[in-house]
Amino acid sequence: MAENKDDFPYLVPLIWQQDGSYPSPNHTNRFSSYGLSAYPSSRWNGTNTVTGGSAATLGQYTTQYNNAVNMSSPMEIYVTHEIVGNQVTVEASVEMLESITTTNNRILFVLTRNLDGVMNPNYFASVARFTEVVFPLTSAGEFDTFTQTLALSSAWDLEKVKIIVMVQSFAGTRIIHQANMRYLLFEMGAPTNLASSFDLDAEPFEVRLTWDAGNYTNTEFNSYTLYKNGSYFTEIMDTMFTDKHVQPNNTYTYYVVANYSTGTSEPSEELIVNTSVSINDLTEPPLQTKLGTNYPNPFNPSTSIYFDVHKTNNVLIEIYNLRGQLIKTLVNGVYDIGRHSVEWDGVDGNGIEVSTGVYFYRMISGDTIEAKRMILLK
Repeated sequence: MAENKDDFPYLVPLIWQQDGSYPSPNHTNRFSSYGLSAYPSSRWNGTNTVTGGSAATLGQYTTQYNNAVNMSSPMEIYVTHEIVGNQVTVEASVEMLESITTTNNRILFVLTRNLDGVMNPNYFASVARFTEVVFPLTSAGEFDTFTQTLALSSAWDLEKVKIIVMVQSFAGTRIIHQANMRYLLFEMGAPTNLASSFDLDAEPFEVRLTWDAGNYTNTEFNSYTLYKNGSYFTEIMDTMFTDKHVQPNNTYTYYVVANYSTGTSEPSEELIVNTSVSINDLTEPPLQTKLGTNYPNPFNPSTSIYFDVHKTNNVLIEIYNLRGQLIKTLVNGVYDIGRHSVEWDGVDGNGIEVSTGVYFYRMISGDTIEAKRMILLK
């Protein structure tokens, strides 16, 4: 079960070991605080215990995993980190989706490492460093950022070190409300070899784009984002896309970025496409006026918001905080048919930088009223 990401993709393992030459810090207190009497013992979501570490316990582990993975969480945790010298600073932004009633809640910052070659290879997530602080958030809508710095060791294989942040109650059933795991080191390769082709005689006219996937390690691929003429265009899963929203006798620029679980890659090389053909203008206008998602999200220091206008009309786009207070008016004017974008640089209407947090952007145009959420992380 150790690192089988296919069968157990949401497993966040922590081993507080007390045997061998590399015991985890505070392992004795950790063991006794749960009231455990034998080891190896495992706790699932902080509430259920399974004793034993042999292959025979795999069925019990699987049952506990399936029970925990189907539980909803009252919060989301967004984790970023920076390595400076021989230490790592971890920043965790927590957004409360629902209220919680548990007491003695804490947020834990943990570094785990593999002990392959040192101990049994099953010690793949041994706790090497950890710290914890009081977690004060309890009500839906609250948001805060927590930061801790942990020391690294030159003796570790840093490619196998994981950062884990979790919020847990240390009273009653010791339920774990949410956890987030990321590798200390990861590669997020950019797409390469972006190329295009089109048929001069095709009707309707279209541009076909292809590219090669970038190399990546210690992270998971999510999707590609295609940019056209410098603005967000669409999101796709495959390494090819057909753009049917083009005109003959025109010039377009494209580039692609890859989205991973740990962030976004650098952009591919920019591709310039000249559609020099003599056929009728076959541009397809947007079918509806709508507000698009911002990108990147979370973002720092700026993000782009795109919107479609299916008929010439006034467009109003405003930024609000969680309290419903107006932060800034980004757009207020008449726009023609087509796709447009606007950038928000994280400052309010007075030119003052706003703080880390969740913000909403709302568009009003004719009968269309839409709002979406974005997160600023600093």
